[in-house]
Amino acid sequence: MQRALESTFECFYAALAGAWFERRTDLTVALCPRFPIPQCNGPWIIDDTDAAVDALPAVIAEVDAAGARPWVQTRTGHERTRRASEELGLTYRERIPGMAIGPGELVEAPAEIEIALISEGDRDTTAEILAECFEAPKQLFEEFCGPLGEMDEASWY
Repeated sequence: MQRALESTFECFYAALAGAWFERRTDLTVALCPRFPIPQCNGPWIIDDTDAAVDALPAVIAEVDAAGARPWVQTRTGHERTRRASEELGLTYRERIPGMAIGPGELVEAPAEIEIALISEGDRDTTAEILAECFEAPKQLFEEFCGPLGEMDEASWY
């Protein structure tokens, strides 16, 4: 799941001016100052190694220098990088469950819900729905909708 998420962000960031997503030794670095969402800016730990711990201060400094709020994304068991992040002043913790579904867990949508590809005319409504669901400004999702809607590699439903 981690690799799939990295691949998605790498593709998406390549389509956004001023954004980049780079794989380094035992972490990846996401930077998109246009999106003031910490998870979109900072290192994502791949392996909880000394190399990842040693790289954290420089990566956090890069994110800070770009004017973004840094976030260190770890997985369960990444205790070394969690401790190193806390020592750098990043003490807020949030558990974000993966959006994965197992066999037999998918349920059929109620008849009154229509699931279809988003058309050009649906982008404004999509941004409104996302803003309400994530309790964030609509303008933030308008930033996503434009570039994402133009990507051949992506489909929005």
